[in-house]
Amino acid sequence: MVKVRNASVSDVEQLLDCEKAVWESLRGVLPDEFLEGELRRYGSAQARERTRRFLESPSSIVLVAEEEGRIVGFVEGSVAAGVSRLGVIGVREEYRRRVPRFIPWRVLVKGKFEPG
Repeated sequence: MVKVRNASVSDVEQLLDCEKAVWESLRGVLPDEFLEGELRRYGSAQARERTRRFLESPSSIVLVAEEEGRIVGFVEGSVAAGVSRLGVIGVREEYRRRVPRFIPWRVLVKGKFEPG
């Protein structure tokens, strides 16, 4: 069963792996030159550090969908001056249509995720 929870700094590696898988799933939909540029970013120490900083930021909202300890999807956004912004939603191809769809709306309305 897929469960949604707030992301933590310990999720950096799996989160980047999931983001990369989402980009990979777009081959044939987006131009290869664009995808290659995006994919190059995910293996670097700089990407890990940037993701860690984003997760630690009090204005960031990052949720992960997880099944059996594996991150299968994510939602990233932020809250600033009382305004919530949805940045990215990504779900591994094999899990699409299985991750709860109401999550982004709850985050935007409340500015945070509260399980339940």
